[in-house]
Amino acid sequence: MTFSVSTPIHPKILTVDDDPDIGIALTDFLKQEGYAVTMVETGHAAIEVCEHHQFQAVILDLGLPDCDGLEVLTHMLNRDPGLPIIILTAYSFLERYTPQAEQIRAFAYLLKPFNRKELKNTIRRAIQTRPLPHTDMKPA
Repeated sequence: MTFSVSTPIHPKILTVDDDPDIGIALTDFLKQEGYAVTMVETGHAAIEVCEHHQFQAVILDLGLPDCDGLEVLTHMLNRDPGLPIIILTAYSFLERYTPQAEQIRAFAYLLKPFNRKELKNTIRRAIQTRPLPHTDMKPA
């Protein structure tokens, strides 16, 4: 007799922030909400990890030490156009506004310090736009 058991999948979130305190706070908050979290502190690390892993959403700071967050966003969306990217930054949109930014379509734009309820709702909406991978165990 063969049967199938679905293993619960936790949505995978990538956080990209060069401030370790914010990164840890985000990671702890997201894990409490039931997400699997990968945290990186640079744009290059974010690009690298996205080359090898699939995420259901990304939380991205714009002010990164090694490259501009908009460049990271562009790279991620070129690789995976359906990836919901939530910008979480201390900069207001007008401070960061450039012709390039006008053409980039982030899923949401939130300001630091982040409001937990707003972030939670935004992530939930982002996850709903992205199907979760399924894993099935089929014992023989």
